[in-house]
Amino acid sequence: MNNSYVNLIENKNNFFFVTAHPDDVIVFFAGLIYKLRQDNKNVAVVTVTNGARGSRENKITEEELAKTRKAEEINALKVLGVKEENIHCLEHNDGEFESNYELIGEILKYIRKYKADLVGTHEPSVNYTMTYDKSGYFVQHRGHRKVGEAVMDSVYPFSRDTSFFP
Repeated sequence: MNNSYVNLIENKNNFFFVTAHPDDVIVFFAGLIYKLRQDNKNVAVVTVTNGARGSRENKITEEELAKTRKAEEINALKVLGVKEENIHCLEHNDGEFESNYELIGEILKYIRKYKADLVGTHEPSVNYTMTYDKSGYFVQHRGHRKVGEAVMDSVYPFSRDTSFFP
């Protein structure tokens, strides 16, 4: 077992992941979630959008795409060992949400519900970065940045200070 994993994880039990789109949690965190579940850690997931606009082609309706993407996310997370009752979608439309007090409150509700010891989300400060294989660059998705901002604010100070969203 990797020492950094042990140092970060061993004394924690409740892990919470918040991502923008239904496929993000698998793309960014599948390996970690699998390892956490193998170690009998509790995992909960919130997806901010319904995934209805995550396609370059409009051959299916937004409703069909949202239904398909959410079902794929649930099935993939179940394979990793996440309980279906710990998988939530806030149902925002992609491109139509902001990092604001309302979204912070929606996320905070689940942080408190699951008593999260550690929260994983998108890096909010990266706009333009090198690809993982270092073959080029990409612009970080706006939705990822806004979710990352809201999650960071939800974690601190809002989750600590119970006068916010009592």
